Amino acid sequence: PLVFRFDSGVHDVSGWYPGGTVRSVFARLGIAHDDEWVRLDHRYVFDGRALDVPRDWHAWVELLATEFAHEAAGLRALFDDIHTVHEAMFATATERGGIPGTPGTPQALLDFARRHPLAVAWLDRPWQAFVSRHVRDTAAQARISALSGYISEDISRLRVRDMVPIFGYYFKGGYYPLGGSGHMARRLVEAIEARGGRIELRTPVLRILTEDGAAC
Repeated sequence: PLVFRFDSGVHDVSGWYPGGTVRSVFARLGIAHDDEWVRLDHRYVFDGRALDVPRDWHAWVELLATEFAHEAAGLRALFDDIHTVHEAMFATATERGGIPGTPGTPQALLDFARRHPLAVAWLDRPWQAFVSRHVRDTAAQARISALSGYISEDISRLRVRDMVPIFGYYFKGGYYPLGGSGHMARRLVEAIEARGGRIELRTPVLRILTEDGAAC
């Protein structure tokens, strides 16, 4: 018989590319090659019409530009800006083991601001305002923000810093471990136990005790 298994957990990991957040953590733990990961593809359905997203984000932009010819220039400019902000947000990841974050010193903050002025100017401002700078067509905006459901049902509440990271699915691709997302948890458990840790499942946590700088 043909059996379908539906994964109710994580199903599309955007940080598995070389240097990405998830892969960097797994690499530090020595478990990055314990499972086979495959790249996934997105298919959107708008008004009953299926739309397959190309793996090259430039091709995705051109597909949108073909559909919304009157917004073609704005779409290209917007995605260039999104890519610029995305690269800025992850510019600090290399020095932090793949995890992006705020530069650690005042001088580093000043250097970041000089190198990434667009990100500094827009990270905490509304996503919809960022998009509207280049694209006004509401249908085109809906295509651009198709992944917003990963974060919130109310897009008006989202800031640029909320939305830009999920464009990593377009810029870097989303991946999935063959056999199910449970492999991610199993590999992490193995790595923790190999280092002397212990995993307690279905256990209420009342407080965390530490000894010699480690949770005990």
